[in-house]
Amino acid sequence: MSSSIFKLTSTSGKVKTLAGVFLLLLCIVPQTSVAIQESSPENTNQINPDDYLRCQAKFFNISKDGQYAYSLYKPSGTSRADLTIFSLDDQNELPETVTLKGFSKSNTAVKVSIKSDNIALPYENDRILIMRNKGVSIYSLGQKKIVKHIKGLNTNGIISKNQKLIQKGWYVKSTPLSPDKSPFQPAPLKQFFNKAPYQYMNIKTGDAWLETKDDAMVNLYYVSSQGQIFARTISSKDSNGQILQFRDDKNEWKDFLSFSQNNYIFPYFPDSFDNETMGEFYYIQKKHETDNDTKAETVTYAIVWANSLTDVKQKILRTKKKLNHVQFSAEGEEVLWAELNNQGTYENIYFDHNWRQKYTSLNPESTNRTRLLHFDKTGSKAVVETKDSDGGVRYAVYDISGKKPVEIRELCQQVTAKRPAAQQIKVTAQDGFQSHVIYLGPKKPEKGYILYIHGGPRSHSSPHYSATYAFLSDLGYGILSVNYRGSTGYGEEYIRASDHNYKGMVYDVLAAADWLINNRAQKPIYLLGASFGSLIAQSSIIAAPDKFSGFISISGLSDITNKDIYRATMFANKPVQQLKEIFTKDLPDISQLDETTKALLPPLNAREIKLPTLYIHGEKDRNAPIFHSEKMVKLLKENDQKTELYVIPNAAHSLECHQCREMMMRKIQDFLP
Repeated sequence: MSSSIFKLTSTSGKVKTLAGVFLLLLCIVPQTSVAIQESSPENTNQINPDDYLRCQAKFFNISKDGQYAYSLYKPSGTSRADLTIFSLDDQNELPETVTLKGFSKSNTAVKVSIKSDNIALPYENDRILIMRNKGVSIYSLGQKKIVKHIKGLNTNGIISKNQKLIQKGWYVKSTPLSPDKSPFQPAPLKQFFNKAPYQYMNIKTGDAWLETKDDAMVNLYYVSSQGQIFARTISSKDSNGQILQFRDDKNEWKDFLSFSQNNYIFPYFPDSFDNETMGEFYYIQKKHETDNDTKAETVTYAIVWANSLTDVKQKILRTKKKLNHVQFSAEGEEVLWAELNNQGTYENIYFDHNWRQKYTSLNPESTNRTRLLHFDKTGSKAVVETKDSDGGVRYAVYDISGKKPVEIRELCQQVTAKRPAAQQIKVTAQDGFQSHVIYLGPKKPEKGYILYIHGGPRSHSSPHYSATYAFLSDLGYGILSVNYRGSTGYGEEYIRASDHNYKGMVYDVLAAADWLINNRAQKPIYLLGASFGSLIAQSSIIAAPDKFSGFISISGLSDITNKDIYRATMFANKPVQQLKEIFTKDLPDISQLDETTKALLPPLNAREIKLPTLYIHGEKDRNAPIFHSEKMVKLLKENDQKTELYVIPNAAHSLECHQCREMMMRKIQDFLP
């Protein structure tokens, strides 16, 4: 049935991953950690699913004390997240993953971002701040538990890793964040948040850096948690730009720096304006200059350390190469790394604490692109991301305090590097309808093909690789994903083509199988159906059993005549309506269905399923309750067919936990030859 993890579009807008459709294959959500069952020794060609899963978080950070690295992975449409903790003191200690609850299921950033980089921030020592649906939790990485939860958080905004508020509306804190005080008290800054779409706030002090926009320029303000404005921009008298001003000791505004649209600055502030750092900040400057004679234009970038009450203290870097990224130490007081783009070639500069250039690369022999993402408090350890030209990514922690950088621990090595491009294909069903399918994987796979049928049904597969696709591809299979009629993404007419036409959806799957038979090597085809896709897949076997060699059901729907599914809370609205659109408005009564459709329903025709089957189901699935799989396995065993029911304890339909995805992958690996 319908489940948010079947939806493919990520709210980040960057990549439409298969976390919505295909991620379901390999994730089940237990209440607590689940012991991983040992893989069967029958399959000798074992690969490690964890190698494909660990980089799914795409976000790794380090504690302030430098003793732990961690990642947080929260799939869209779920209320849980996997926090994986890596010891940096004991490299032999295996990483530990704990599942946390209480996150918003929303895919929008208003309550909690699915990107994870703005819901788990280093706070102090081994503690991190975890932004959840109804407050902030202070989590100890060393104790592996929540040590305090602070309620009353206004979750109209979320702090990102760069202290950027994704949405306007977050109150500035009037008290420091400590276990004994609630930090989220309204301060006199609400007026700014009503018109400031880009906002920055210091986690501890509540000082905020606000930007407001009008038709001409961006207006900047730096405001204390008590509402006092320390810095601002005003339009210059000639209306050709702006002036950045600061308050001096006499509380009077002083001009500091002029800039325009072509010569702009981007400031970074230390922790707060206290007596020691009064007004100190760093800014990135981009300056356009045109030669009066040749009219040639040059662009100069600079990183400048300044004091608002005096003058520029030091120009840390000045270059004509494009300045892509700058990363400050954890306290925001030092620039430790900058990335330059020299006409498509990326260069790095690493600084010591005295602003001297330390080294230009963590690995001089490598041409891969490297970025320093996060630092511990002292700036001596850093989380490093390395990307190769094939699209592979690797995360590790380095010690950058010495004369040479030293890798401390690898966090993950993504194995989805360089795959064949997806092939978009149209296939024609026996009734003349053209449906869309997507082929991913090697052109000539070693073992065979997997025909993937997504759930929904109002959902669709996307032509992007996922960890799951890479895993199955490396097992030796090509994947053909079917966007049968009724899928989204191809217009309303395509969706409505499934109305009262379930058999047409089956015809589309059979057409996809025929395409494989006619256009690829004669090798086995295995069906893999998720949720509603499991129903279609079983019907396809009943319609044409000779085309397929095996079947895997993931949280599958099988029996549309069972009255219980129509009483379940999850089916009160759209899912039931979609079933009635496809079959009949009289469901669960099927007496009005045509005989062809009745002949495709799995429970009524289980005797026609004569190939090996594996039903994987969550014990506490409320969308497609486990009785769907239990009933099919019982019927198949009565007919002496080879089948197995694999139940994940405490698991729900959305299948999101890392450990359970690993269990799923191992089970699929054992089932496939």
